[in-house]
Amino acid sequence: MKFPLFALFITAFAIGTAEFVVSGLLPELSADLGVDIPTAGLLITGYAMGVAVGGPIMTVATANLSRKTALLALASLFVSANLACAVSESYLAILIARMLGAFAHGAFYGIASVVAASLVPESKRASAVALVGAGVTIANILGVPGGTALGQAFGWRMTFWAISTVGVISILAIAFWVPRGMSGNKMDLRAEVRVLGRFKVLAGLLMCFLFTVGMFGLFTYIAPLLTTVSGISSEQIPLILLLFGIGATFGVLFSGRLADWRLNVSIGIIFAAQAVIHLSFVMFASNAIAVIFLMFLLGGVGMAAVAPLKTFVLNASLDAPSLASTLTSSALNFGVAVGAVLCSAALTMGIVYADLPWLGVACSLAGLGVIVFVTRRPLKTG
Repeated sequence: MKFPLFALFITAFAIGTAEFVVSGLLPELSADLGVDIPTAGLLITGYAMGVAVGGPIMTVATANLSRKTALLALASLFVSANLACAVSESYLAILIARMLGAFAHGAFYGIASVVAASLVPESKRASAVALVGAGVTIANILGVPGGTALGQAFGWRMTFWAISTVGVISILAIAFWVPRGMSGNKMDLRAEVRVLGRFKVLAGLLMCFLFTVGMFGLFTYIAPLLTTVSGISSEQIPLILLLFGIGATFGVLFSGRLADWRLNVSIGIIFAAQAVIHLSFVMFASNAIAVIFLMFLLGGVGMAAVAPLKTFVLNASLDAPSLASTLTSSALNFGVAVGAVLCSAALTMGIVYADLPWLGVACSLAGLGVIVFVTRRPLKTG
């Protein structure tokens, strides 16, 4: 079953690159589109909101399609949106195109996670979900720094042309390698909605939200923080993002095994470690060497959370997983949007870049509190 998982991995790589590469290109986008950096950062917020809102909508819209057909349709929408970004002239047009592309994002990851889990034995479910998630990790290693460097050298539009090309390749991979009829049962919408009322599902979605509010609130403005506070030149930003991506790779590789071992414990450890890393950012933001090391740790510990959190929600909704799985991506991306908006508002009010990691400290401790409460809560059916 390696080839079907690899097809999902390629698409996840393209999607992950499209979502996060804007962070490295904020100065270029700001200058070319005639907006300030906080406004340019809303291109990330708009994308995240598109995922949060559009994911459930697209999941319901594709409910009567086979898994393979749905994946192909969503990947095609993603490619079309990125082509629109490459040729659009105005900030508003690009924002709308990114939001439309994001509609495909949430539903794709939700369906892809269910497909990946169904391809392997139960004991390997978290590892299969982690392999799909590794596409996002590799996007952070190669796609984001590579796309940033490409945009700096040839203009940010070239980055979107490259993402569209990889998207076309992913469509071909899905067409050839993903089996027909994978988990092709029609969605029972009532059952899917009932699952959302379960305590563990809601707790899992809350943890997904808290995880990304703090982490990606900071990551949205990481380029200006590195240049204005840490004293790192803009030419070195792709290398720092590469280091972040390498750390993310280690995080994803170990997260699946940790989740398969003891899911709740691994989530608790990740949240605790995240709080320490964000606090260290507050303390050492002006130290370039320390920040470089912290970027590696931020990538590793941060991305290690994704597979366990998705698996937590998936395990709580196995009898009706489609909508819950998609809402996992919605919760993650709603957190990205809220984090970016909160940090943008903070910057507008005069709060300095070096203080943005305090949001991550607070959210990580809150997430730790949720998983401790869930673990100590008496077990109940559902």
